[in-house]
Amino acid sequence: MSTVTFVVDFEDNKEPVVHSCMSILGGKLRAVAWRDVLDSSAVADGLSDPNQTSGSGTTPMTKEALAHLRRAAAAYQETLAAHQQNPRDASALEAWDNATNEFARLINNDEINIIAALLDALEAKDKRIAELKRQWEFRSPTPDAYEAACKALENHRQRADEAEKQIEELQSRAESAEQRVAEFEVKAFNPALLDVVAERRRQKSVEGWTPEHDDVYQNSELADAAACYAIHAHNQGFSTPAHWPWSPDWWKQSGARRDLVKSGALVLAEIERLDRAAGITLQKGGENVSSQKS
Repeated sequence: MSTVTFVVDFEDNKEPVVHSCMSILGGKLRAVAWRDVLDSSAVADGLSDPNQTSGSGTTPMTKEALAHLRRAAAAYQETLAAHQQNPRDASALEAWDNATNEFARLINNDEINIIAALLDALEAKDKRIAELKRQWEFRSPTPDAYEAACKALENHRQRADEAEKQIEELQSRAESAEQRVAEFEVKAFNPALLDVVAERRRQKSVEGWTPEHDDVYQNSELADAAACYAIHAHNQGFSTPAHWPWSPDWWKQSGARRDLVKSGALVLAEIERLDRAAGITLQKGGENVSSQKS
């Protein structure tokens, strides 16, 4: 069987409707190309970009052209199935003919280049899949690495448990130490001593007898006042002692224990004054350090 190719020019938008069952001059229509097949430089309409080539030398298909081709192929399959189900339906036949023409127009007798472009795209995707798989295998731990990581995690947990036990032991020891300190404070700082310290603080904050105020008394006034309260603690209602250093208005007896507490606070004030005069200050650690040269 021989094949004859015709080249016919039509005005735009006046191309005839063709289908696969048409007869041309007694022969059966096999293919239609909506271009001049004598022009070897012609390319399929909208299938590719002539300025780009793939690695194999074929022209790669653009995304838009590939989408057109997919739609045309889907339309061809759908209309063919509809025609096969009802071969006598003229509308189904016409739809199939139109889909065939559109698909043929996009193919444009360029099947080889189209297939080559699709194969190039498929090969590129296969390479990308292989690369992603290689990266995944590289990132995924091997059985040995996984086992080593599990052992390291278990060792870390054991060390954490040991550290937690040590912390608990230290906390217990700290609580015991705090308890012993509290017991020591109770024994060392008995109520009498605490009362003397509290009275000294009251003298500073309430009476205003600050260190600057006390430094004025350089003639044993603080010691004399302490002696007066101590000597007459058990002689309540006694008139102002002769060696009381201040105004009689400040002679205030308040009971034997209370007077002895005031006496102790005044003694403490005198000792502090003497330390300040000698340049002795209390440093960290509880040691007295003198700032004066011996």
